[in-house]
Amino acid sequence: MRYLFLLLSLWLLAAPARALVPRLDRLVELAPNRVVLIGDFGPPCTGCFVAVVHRRGPRLRYVTRNWTPGRIELRLHDVGGSLEVAVAVVRPAGRSRALPYRIRPRILPPPGPAGRAPRWQGGAWVLVGRFAGTRADQGVERYPVAVPPPPCGRPAEVFDHAELEVDRSRGGDAILRAAPPSGCLGDCPPVEVGWYHEPGGAVTYRLRLYRREILGVCDPMPGD
Repeated sequence: MRYLFLLLSLWLLAAPARALVPRLDRLVELAPNRVVLIGDFGPPCTGCFVAVVHRRGPRLRYVTRNWTPGRIELRLHDVGGSLEVAVAVVRPAGRSRALPYRIRPRILPPPGPAGRAPRWQGGAWVLVGRFAGTRADQGVERYPVAVPPPPCGRPAEVFDHAELEVDRSRGGDAILRAAPPSGCLGDCPPVEVGWYHEPGGAVTYRLRLYRREILGVCDPMPGD
């Protein structure tokens, strides 16, 4: 009988360990875009990573050296697209549930669109439109803001939002007709301002353009 117990003990020691499916309990923000994941993740491994899925944008794999069985510290990056993401921990045996997080963008003053002469004001570049005449007139001004996706790990500035202010109007007006979504990359539509004035009228507006600083997508993304 003692021999059988010895054989059973040796067999249990030789048996492969049960594959661990990670469990994510909490996500805690330490600082903007720096988070701690709390749960049961097992030790780091070759096929282990943190999955970050953007609601409108890429699906990313993050790797970090700050991985322990119960705690993962991770730095997230704004890569364009939606700021709303879902975060999960992945091992070869499976993945944890996903928890939501909102990327904190860094808003920057942009360079002016080609052919324009913007000037600095209040944290954004300001484009001025002036229209007047003895006859009634109307039109649409288009301001290109598209930029190509940056290479892996390279910073870039992409469109965030636009603000329109009508400075002076005499029988006229201007409206912000269209703008691309924040974080748009590649083939993005221009910002459009529609304007009109009556005979002998005039309208002057200021268009403020704001941008986000992003980082080019890598596979995997650095999370340290």
